[in-house]
Amino acid sequence: MIHIYKNIYKQLNKKINKKLLYALISVEQPSNKPNSLVFSIDDGYNTPSVENAELYDPEIQSEMNVIITVLNRIFDEDNNDYYIGNTNTSYINLNKVNAVLNNINKHTIYFTRKNYGKSAISSFINNKRNMKRKTRRHYK
Repeated sequence: MIHIYKNIYKQLNKKINKKLLYALISVEQPSNKPNSLVFSIDDGYNTPSVENAELYDPEIQSEMNVIITVLNRIFDEDNNDYYIGNTNTSYINLNKVNAVLNNINKHTIYFTRKNYGKSAISSFINNKRNMKRKTRRHYK
């Protein structure tokens, strides 16, 4: 899922429903541009029923608009100045765009990691077991 997290409200309202802090981004592929993606705010552009929303929503919305504009420019195949697919060193595999889009747009529920609290790179943590393995030497 692609989202924007509006953390200003978490700082102001300690007992806020966490789901109200997310703005979900929808991703679509235009039918006339097979190598392009179009991003838009699908849900969460406004923050209803949150204290101080009328004060902060316009600023947050302008920031979200900038993010969406940048994403749309770099993924628009007609934009010669910003499109990331123009170079030979592109990191985007455009052949897999449809699979990515189908997966992204199916998830409208907020997910959390199942292994929350565990390091994603646990093999690099210097615990006693790993240190023994690294320092053990074998002599003949």
